[in-house]
Amino acid sequence: MNLEDLLRAKDMEHGHIDDVADAVCGMWDIFYRSRNYDTMTRIERTAAHMIMMKLARAMSGGRLMDHWVDIAGYAQLVVNEIESHEEDQPAGFNKRGV
Repeated sequence: MNLEDLLRAKDMEHGHIDDVADAVCGMWDIFYRSRNYDTMTRIERTAAHMIMMKLARAMSGGRLMDHWVDIAGYAQLVVNEIESHEEDQPAGFNKRGV
């Protein structure tokens, strides 16, 4: 497969790069302005970036289960990090948000 064929295949799977870039950059703009951005860990930020990229691809390309499986995996990484540092959380921290 040559480069042009590969790019066409990726457009079908993930959407055209212009569409993906518009979607993900819009999400990132909101993310960077969010009130909790500065308090997030590097793992939370990285997972959020990857989730937004996967969402942009899911919104712009084909209906692939892989996008959603990856989103679940990145979210689980954050859950694992939070659970492994529960003793370090401030008083009143509620991991369930309830």
